[in-house]
Amino acid sequence: MFKKLIFLLTASFVLAGCAHMESNVEQRVEPHLDHVEVYQTPPVEHSRRAVYVRPGFPSPPKLKAVIYPLWITRDVQDRMDLGRGMGRIIWETWSEMGIFNNLRYESRDGWPGRGKARRIALENGAQLYILGQITNYLPGGSLGSTNIGMRLDIYSARENNLIWSMQQSARIDPRPDMDFILFKRKNWMPDSPIYVIVSSLAKRMGEPIYNWTHPELLRRKKKK
Repeated sequence: MFKKLIFLLTASFVLAGCAHMESNVEQRVEPHLDHVEVYQTPPVEHSRRAVYVRPGFPSPPKLKAVIYPLWITRDVQDRMDLGRGMGRIIWETWSEMGIFNNLRYESRDGWPGRGKARRIALENGAQLYILGQITNYLPGGSLGSTNIGMRLDIYSARENNLIWSMQQSARIDPRPDMDFILFKRKNWMPDSPIYVIVSSLAKRMGEPIYNWTHPELLRRKKKK
């Protein structure tokens, strides 16, 4: 009984350390009599975020923006539906982050092109419109590696100027199972690696835009 108690306490400290070291992964723990099995999703690995264009002026208050389905540069099956789904992921992620005061997702006609995107934005009273491209798309499903590259461009609707342009890529690779003394770590791939990667890219690429639209929060961080 004493040995089992020591085992459980030690295992709990080990698992707590794993959770701290890999806070960006999901995990499920299954305790057994002599060991613990930890099922972990592999982490999302990101490239460096490249920002090519950024505004040289303060953000106007209460910005309204329109975002559209993404353009998939590769000729893949169901390209239009895939672009709609990815655009919706970005819209959901940025809406949850509160990047803009009002962010509308216009998905009826798929990727509209720059001219039509601007016209729709102006008709909806938006100051900005957002167009995105998937520059690299290598899906691996729930068993293999998935690699996605994404570019986002934000234009001013009235002047039709490019004010933000950035690009980043990310991937998820399956990891081999590992057997430690007190626990076994087993690979647990997410059901939809595409969703995980696109939402992660949207969050990271949205951070500098959030700082631009929320300068007061950025100033507070610098004071601390």
